[in-house]
Amino acid sequence: MDDEELQLILDFCTTTTAWRPSRVGTRGTVDTSTRNCSSLIGGRSEFGIPESVWAPIDKVLLNVFGRAVSQYIIKHPDLFVETDTGYELLRYEVGGFYSWHTDHFEQHPRSLSALLFLNDDFTGGELEFDDLTIKPQRGHVALFPSNFMFRHRVTPVEAGTRYTCVTWFK
Repeated sequence: MDDEELQLILDFCTTTTAWRPSRVGTRGTVDTSTRNCSSLIGGRSEFGIPESVWAPIDKVLLNVFGRAVSQYIIKHPDLFVETDTGYELLRYEVGGFYSWHTDHFEQHPRSLSALLFLNDDFTGGELEFDDLTIKPQRGHVALFPSNFMFRHRVTPVEAGTRYTCVTWFK
């Protein structure tokens, strides 16, 4: 990923005041005992962010996730992806985490999850699966099936602030 494009998104994340508490699962409720972070859902007008600010971010994210998914599908041709569900920018401050979960459930039947690490200047905040831990690396994308076989969590951030962008594909 182009460092200038990445910095565009990270600069927005570190300066905006539009963050809201993240919601959890089918109920869409705030539950900080399960998910303790803030989010911005792309394209939502209620945040009061001008289109002139969102448009370049949307363009970069669509390009990055589009390339990543195309490469993933080449390696996994049995996967059929029709559309993405939009993205969420996420901010995990010290103590922020997301408990064990999967990204596919009845109200949100997702096939593929994609996570872009916007920074790596923090401690903790690893993406952890039952048998694999991924240390975030700035500009890298993690792709994995959304189903029950890929239960995962975000470990607590110990120092700094973790910024990511996540999207899901049906």
